[in-house]
Amino acid sequence: MDRFTVVVLVRKDCLPDPRVFKESRTLSSRYRVVIVDTHDTPVPDGLKLRSLEVDRVLAPPGGGIWRHLLFKWSAVQKSVAQKPDVVHANDLDTLFEGCVVKWLTGARLVFDAHELFNDTYIPNVWTEHVKRAYWRFLAWMLIPRADLVITVNPLIASHLQKTHGLKRLPTVIYNAPETRPRRRVCDEVIRFYRSHPGRKFLVYTGALTPSRLPSFELLLDALSILGRRPLVVLVGIGSPGSLVQRVRRLGLEKDVVFLPQKPVPVMLDYLRFADAGFVALTANCLNNKLGAPNKLFDYIQFGLPVLAFDLPFVSRVLRRFGVGVVSRPDASSLSRCIRRLFGRRFKKSEFKAAQGAFNWPRESRKLLSAYSALLQERRAPRSRAVHSR
Repeated sequence: MDRFTVVVLVRKDCLPDPRVFKESRTLSSRYRVVIVDTHDTPVPDGLKLRSLEVDRVLAPPGGGIWRHLLFKWSAVQKSVAQKPDVVHANDLDTLFEGCVVKWLTGARLVFDAHELFNDTYIPNVWTEHVKRAYWRFLAWMLIPRADLVITVNPLIASHLQKTHGLKRLPTVIYNAPETRPRRRVCDEVIRFYRSHPGRKFLVYTGALTPSRLPSFELLLDALSILGRRPLVVLVGIGSPGSLVQRVRRLGLEKDVVFLPQKPVPVMLDYLRFADAGFVALTANCLNNKLGAPNKLFDYIQFGLPVLAFDLPFVSRVLRRFGVGVVSRPDASSLSRCIRRLFGRRFKKSEFKAAQGAFNWPRESRKLLSAYSALLQERRAPRSRAVHSR
């Protein structure tokens, strides 16, 4: 029997997205997997994608409605051409295309909710509220049409089931990291840490988004209260003007380092010599409040104690395994938590327990099991509306 074909839809470059890439590689162990993504440039020549295929929608430069519509039209065309057995829609911005492909081909539809897309942080501008209303309407219309819903933690799973009246609780696939083979640390990272002897390092890796800005502001305010300060290393956020000015105003120039975006392996190398990791989320929207950030699991994998604000899922993990400190969202509380974080000796056994609970081999088995159950009913030959013409 020919292998089933899975088309994976993602509304961006698939290569830097760890969840899309890990899930696709896992599925490719049993199925033929084709990723339909979009970017301004073609897939780089010579890129090793193992058994994955990428059929890219080349988007015109800039944004706007035309780029949006081009992806929808092209993604449906490319997906239908693959004669898929399953279409895997990553996030709400590909779910409409997934529903169209399901209708045209009879494929099973998987909705992968990386976040609460329609409940993310937005500026208080009327156009953004219109966009949110549009995404909420789309979620109400389309999520119940999925044959399988998966998401990143139990809290979001419960929210999706309650909000959209789903018969089954969505399957939870944590954003747990793959087991990474030990390799030589890049020279840039070694030089950086050697240039700051005797310091304790509190590291953040990732981008700066408007919803995360308040977290960094609180961190800088808390740092200014401390006498003996760790060196805060913010990898990937660049040099945002408002934060740079805040650092200067608080006299923290020797205690905060801003670094630009780096390739993922280099960003992870910065964790190898760090002393603790920072999760930059506050409860300023429902998505952040219920979220399960990738960084939480990366820090745990590298054995780094975690500093975070009191969010339901994040604090549950840190308190259950004893691998971090939880703060209220104010500078004085955060400064006390930083002292506790660097004054406490964490046990290796606590990190081993957490690493055993959150790892990709375990999550990949859950993903394959969910797919196997989904495809059981498709083992008989089927007729397709489009392909039978």
